Amino acid sequence: MARQQRNIKQDVDAVVAQVETVLHGPASWPTPPTGYPDLARCILDSVWSTGVNYGGVKKVIGRYADLPGYSPSNGSKELAVVIDGAGGPADFADKVHNCQRTSTRNGILKAQAVHEAAQVMINHKIFTTHDLRNGHAAGTAAFVGTETAWKAIRGQGSGITWTYCQMLAGIKGVKPDRMIRRFVAMALRIRSVDADYAGQLVTRAALKLAEKHGAEAVTLGRLDYAIWSYQRKVNAQRAHARRSQPRKPPGRKKAGP
Repeated sequence: MARQQRNIKQDVDAVVAQVETVLHGPASWPTPPTGYPDLARCILDSVWSTGVNYGGVKKVIGRYADLPGYSPSNGSKELAVVIDGAGGPADFADKVHNCQRTSTRNGILKAQAVHEAAQVMINHKIFTTHDLRNGHAAGTAAFVGTETAWKAIRGQGSGITWTYCQMLAGIKGVKPDRMIRRFVAMALRIRSVDADYAGQLVTRAALKLAEKHGAEAVTLGRLDYAIWSYQRKVNAQRAHARRSQPRKPPGRKKAGP
């Protein structure tokens, strides 16, 4: 999608119209999950939740909580210690029973990405969610450097997990994953939309909807989760419909002369 050829005001209006058509009023929106008070689980959840069923992420978090060194107040340093204490990222992946990779092509273990993300936070002196929120609010060059280093981890270049980690720590934002992008693309009647532009449109749509329904009823987090939940359901229904279609019988080979 060539973003420069689009009218952002019209696109925001299209997203707002789509929200009001399929999601109806905010009173019917699902309640978004809460984040975490500790930075360790923010990092784990954000990296592990991409491209998977979220139930699997919850299991990873639960098994991490059973490992030596776990505490509900763990920060980035403690997370790195737990992973190292498990024997390193590969052994940690075995212990949480999840050896998923950041990508099916040349991806690294998500456990490795988590370990590297924790180290990025440590290197930039972000040890707690409080540190993360303060860094975001200050917007210093050091904080921008943290984002750059996070995105340099293999499979994290889009910045989606970086944004989601901040959201889990209580910072307002949109996680423009495939569900959000598909919803926005559907609203714009185009095949695809990039993550940054989708995030911008949802953010502006939330402001516009808040003017109509009230700032308490429409928060960015509530809209993000309502869109994600709706699109996830739509995708599941489409997948079920495809599986339910009868297979066509194989065609007969033509007889030879």
